[in-house]
Amino acid sequence: MIFTKIEIDNLYCFQDFLLDLTFPKKKVGSTIPDEYLPGRPNFNYKKICVISGANASGKTAFGRVLCGIQNFISRKFLSPHLSEGISNKDRPSTITVEFVTTNDLRFHKLEVSFDKNDVNIENVRYAGIYLWSLESARAARKRLDAVFLSGVRTKGSDFVSYNKLDSEKAKKVDYFLSKSFQGGWMYLLANRIDASRLELPEFLQRDVLEAVLKTFDPSVAAVEDLPSPEDNDRGAFGVKFKNGDYIVVTRHGKMANDARFSRGTFESLDVAVFLGRMKSQGQNTTFFLDEQLAYSHSDIEETVLNTMIDHVGSGSQLFFTTHNHSLLDMNLPVHSFVFFRKRGEFTEPVQPENTFKKNDRSLLNAVRNDVFKTAPKTILLDRL
Repeated sequence: MIFTKIEIDNLYCFQDFLLDLTFPKKKVGSTIPDEYLPGRPNFNYKKICVISGANASGKTAFGRVLCGIQNFISRKFLSPHLSEGISNKDRPSTITVEFVTTNDLRFHKLEVSFDKNDVNIENVRYAGIYLWSLESARAARKRLDAVFLSGVRTKGSDFVSYNKLDSEKAKKVDYFLSKSFQGGWMYLLANRIDASRLELPEFLQRDVLEAVLKTFDPSVAAVEDLPSPEDNDRGAFGVKFKNGDYIVVTRHGKMANDARFSRGTFESLDVAVFLGRMKSQGQNTTFFLDEQLAYSHSDIEETVLNTMIDHVGSGSQLFFTTHNHSLLDMNLPVHSFVFFRKRGEFTEPVQPENTFKKNDRSLLNAVRNDVFKTAPKTILLDRL
């Protein structure tokens, strides 16, 4: 599935939050190929979304919301952690997402409201339409909203609205979503720091792990495949260092001496897993990598992002959060970037393509001059 618009209200730091992930016209000479739906050349969507923002601006929370709503779409439940993020406990939170399923070229809008009591669903509204062959995102959105707001079904469209007591209508939404949803998702959020939680899946190949480890840690000489001492069916990796050190990393993430890796090198294992998934299963997938390169050199982060862009397959989408301003000088379309900024206690998105209509100005200079008002406030530290 491909996200085209996200609205969030009364959840974490989001109040009346709206992020549009479509754009009206193709960019001549764009470095990101195929930013349109397969078979629908006028439906342009943001295949790459680089999210930049200060600490506590909502980047990780945004990833939790997207992951939570994808759980609901595919598994029909909301992640319990969402109830903990309700801002005003006296009223429900609402997530509204617009998305496309590429296997059947249907355009969907789903609104889910829930309260603080273990994510009790208060209300669900759903509408879906079939995309016409030459239709733009703007035109399709107008048709979809007409069905969603009126509740009147037209030819080729679906509409259902129900509250938590209406199980029969809930089954209809389950049916509409289940028949359309295919593909998968992979989220790595910025909350994993211990080796006990690391998993190296079957799709991670030795050559990917070796390329990543040798880039992040020049003292690594080689990586080899090994049978696992605990589970011969899953295997393990042996990491050789130039000084003769040797450690074994099992698929379960266990290693004899995890202190041998620097923190940046250890976190690069997650990057290797992410790249491995993109190389092996990059079609029809939502990818979200959240500040996993905070301890890396800026040149490495830029190279990793470029590599990931090369492996975003058809029907897929990549969200990449960062603090690294050097990424703003990459040769990417302006619409590939979004900035999160705090206004009081709430986050709002800044989409630079609304200010810079062409790729002829430096985003980096704009950010350095705080054109988008995204710089952190340091006055209290300055007073020290």
